[in-house]
Amino acid sequence: VGLSRAAQLLGDESLQAAGDRFFRALLIPVSDGGALYPDGDGPALAQVPTRPRDLILNGWLSMLVSVHRYAQLRDSEPARELFAANLPTLRRLLPLYDVPQLRLSRYGLTGPLQLRLEMSMPGVCITDLRVALPGEGDVRLLLSDGGRWTPRIHPQDVARRSETRGRETVTIAGEVVHVTTVLTRAGYPEPNHLRMRIASRAGLRLRTSAHIGRYDPAASSTVEREWVQVLTTRVAPGSHAVEIELPYRPIELFAYPTHFTPGPDGGRVNAYHGTHIVRLRELADITGDPEFSAWAERWAGYVGEWPDRPELEGGTCWTPEGEL
Repeated sequence: VGLSRAAQLLGDESLQAAGDRFFRALLIPVSDGGALYPDGDGPALAQVPTRPRDLILNGWLSMLVSVHRYAQLRDSEPARELFAANLPTLRRLLPLYDVPQLRLSRYGLTGPLQLRLEMSMPGVCITDLRVALPGEGDVRLLLSDGGRWTPRIHPQDVARRSETRGRETVTIAGEVVHVTTVLTRAGYPEPNHLRMRIASRAGLRLRTSAHIGRYDPAASSTVEREWVQVLTTRVAPGSHAVEIELPYRPIELFAYPTHFTPGPDGGRVNAYHGTHIVRLRELADITGDPEFSAWAERWAGYVGEWPDRPELEGGTCWTPEGEL
C-alpha cells in the first residue's frame, strides 16, 4: 500500500512494480515460500509462516485491511478475491480468540507446550512420535535440541536412537521423556493428540503430564508452571500404536491471551487487544458485516471491566493503529 501510494504521488512505475511484487507474495502458498495458508478450514494469511498455522490475529487483521486498500488503489481483482476468500475463515475462527473468563482476546491460536511422558518401567522404545493437529495433519517430534517453539524430543532423556524407513525410534534412558509440542486451537473442539508406537517387554502404565501455569498480564506466556497430569494410559506388552488426547482444559493457555507491557507513569498497556478492536471496526466498515462489529464492541466492552479485575487493574488499552 505504501509503495502504491508513493508510486501514484511521484509517478514512479518502478515503485508500483515493487508494490505489486509484494502483493503477489500473498498469493503464493506458504509451502512454496509465500504468505498464504490455502488449506485447513479456509484460506488465511500468514504473519509468521509456520506449522501449525500461526493465525496471529493482529497481523492477519492488518494484512486484510491492507489488501483491501491495495485492491482500491490498483483496482485489483486478485486482491479483492484474496480479501473475500479470507473473510469466511476469519468469521469461523474469531470466537476461538475470545477469553471471556479473563476479559481479553488471544494473540494467536497456537503455542508451545512441554509434556512429560512417564513410564512405569525403564528402557521403553518409542517410534514415530508425532502430534496430530486437528485440520492440519501430523507433525513429527524428532530427537533434537531447540527452543520453546521447536517441536522435539529432549535428548537428555534418551539412551539410543535409530531410524528405519524414515521413522525414528528412541529408547528411553530411564522412566521419563520430555517433549516439546506446538499445538493449535484452530480445530476446536477437536483436540490435539499425541501419536506413537510403544514397544516394551512387559505391560506398563504411561502417565502424560503438561507443564502449565497461570495467566500473568506482564508475561507473554504462563508463569508459576507445574506438572499437571492429563491422562494415564495402560499399554500391553509388545509393540502397540498409542494415541493420547490432549483436552483443551487444562492446557488452553498454550494459545496465550494478549498481555501488557510497561506504559507511561508506571502503567501497563495492552496494544494487541486494541489493534484487534480497531481493525475489526475497519473490517466492519469495509464489509458491512455486523459480526465483525459485534466482536470489536465485545472486546471494547472488556476494557471497561478491567478496573474491576485485580489482575488487570491499572491496565490501559492503546494501539498505534488508530483511536479506540
